[in-house]
Amino acid sequence: MPEKLSNPKDDIGDTRAPLHLIPETALIQESLAFLEGALKYGAHNWRAAGVRTSVYMAACMRHLFKYWNGEDEDPLTRIHHLGNARACLGIILDAQAVGKLTDDRPPANPGMIKAMKECEETVAHLKELFKDHHPKHWTINDDIPGANDKSPEECLQVARDNLAGAADDVSEAAHADACRHGWHEFEKTEFGKTEQCKWCGLKMG
Repeated sequence: MPEKLSNPKDDIGDTRAPLHLIPETALIQESLAFLEGALKYGAHNWRAAGVRTSVYMAACMRHLFKYWNGEDEDPLTRIHHLGNARACLGIILDAQAVGKLTDDRPPANPGMIKAMKECEETVAHLKELFKDHHPKHWTINDDIPGANDKSPEECLQVARDNLAGAADDVSEAAHADACRHGWHEFEKTEFGKTEQCKWCGLKMG
């Protein structure tokens, strides 16, 4: 069988950026995030105006936290939070490449790498210490009674309606969720000098 001749581009291509390895689904979601930004602020606005690292790192973290907490898409724009997070990081990289990035990261912590290494050793120790324990690890797919009935915002609104006299059948779980978000129902204590939330016990005064 004759030997197959190699295409010169095969050898050259092996040393170039392997863009074909990026998942198309990720690019599609990221493109939607960039479209939102283009419609609101203008395409490639960061290359003209410049950006600060902290602003886009904070935005990226907010999207990641929302995703990690169970919200896949922004309820207003319908754009996936991970697509938004990718866009934030992409803007930082691009702004840096074109000299439009204000790098306002905090001073470097020389001890961080050492701390991370020590943390790994502690993790290994804990896993060995509790290797005979097999607890259930809860995930977003588990059916936890009352946990997914209402969003925190919905629970907060229910409690507000109750305090305004608009509802009489608010569950204790709804009140508990409202308390966690700072909306308490205070009443005078027995001695009258302080007020205490009837649901979570928080005292004032």
